[in-house]
Amino acid sequence: MKSLKQVYRILLLLMPAVAFSLFTYSQTLDVQGKFTIDDGNSEGATITVSKNNSVIQSNPIKGSKFALDLDFNSDYVLIFAKPGYVTKKISIDTHVSEAQIAEGFEPLEFQVEIFKQYEGVNIVVFNQPVGKFRYMAEKDDFFYDTDYTKSILSQIQTAEKELAEKAKEEQASIAQAQQQQTAQAKAEEEARKVAEKAKAEEEKRIKAAEEKAIQEAKIATAKAEAEERAAAKAKEEEEKRKAAAALEEEKRKFAEAKAAEEARKVAEAKEEAERRAQEAKLMEEAKKAAEAKAEEERKAAAAKAAEEKRMLAEAKVEEKNVWQKRQKRQRKCVKHQRKHARKKKNVKQRKQGWLKKHAKPLPGMLQKKKQSE
Repeated sequence: MKSLKQVYRILLLLMPAVAFSLFTYSQTLDVQGKFTIDDGNSEGATITVSKNNSVIQSNPIKGSKFALDLDFNSDYVLIFAKPGYVTKKISIDTHVSEAQIAEGFEPLEFQVEIFKQYEGVNIVVFNQPVGKFRYMAEKDDFFYDTDYTKSILSQIQTAEKELAEKAKEEQASIAQAQQQQTAQAKAEEEARKVAEKAKAEEEKRIKAAEEKAIQEAKIATAKAEAEERAAAKAKEEEEKRKAAAALEEEKRKFAEAKAAEEARKVAEAKEEAERRAQEAKLMEEAKKAAEAKAEEERKAAAAKAAEEKRMLAEAKVEEKNVWQKRQKRQRKCVKHQRKHARKKKNVKQRKQGWLKKHAKPLPGMLQKKKQSE
């Protein structure tokens, strides 16, 4: 069983389905397959059907599936091809009896995969079918011919091994080429950047040199014009000086006097400015001193007010204490006076009582006393 699976893995042929399913039997054999292309797609791929050694149709394969209806009692060869890839053939022998046709068959299913073709690989084995299907009585169905498969197995394995090695070599070559291309592109990009940088620096240097030359030319021109104007002016002044030599002497004293006056005015203006600056400084200092003094006086007044308020509060407390003491003394004095008055009254009463009892007053004195009372 393992060897059969290996055969089908190499040939990429799937065993036909053996599970029974309900379907409507027909006078043709239903073939359903899956088609794949290693490292590619189905674009440009075709399936050619040969019946009894005659090509009856050739159609493009769209997608990964295909379906065919094959007449019974015929020999078919299905050819799967694509430019640049190894062509594979499948042989199907549909010869059966009329009774078997009447009973019907399940769809025949298998898979085919083709590989890229490389030079130097012997692919003669693929000129013959890689697999054959026919009716097998022991299975009562269409099945692949294992004897035929075993007969070409080693050749197919050798060819596919060589194709796989070529594919690896091609992939390695492509990868190397891509790396070289990437490295070359990187080197070219770096060279381009270096060239652009050098070009930009050169342009910058040329521009700076041109600007410097223009600036130097402007300076030279301005200097020459200034020297020319200075020479012309000097010449004009010399002529004026010579023409006005006589007047210069007369004007010298006036000029000296005027200069002295201007110097005096400048000195006075400078002195006035210094005086005003000093006054402003003194006024600013006085203002600051006044503000400081006002602040001190404000603080002193606030402190004094706080002290007066404290002293007033203490005075009120003291006054209250004095008043309370005075009230206490007054109440005590009144009490003492009342006590003294009662005592005095008692003495007087006792005295009067004693006098009434023991003494006889003189008439004149008694009369005077009564009057006074």
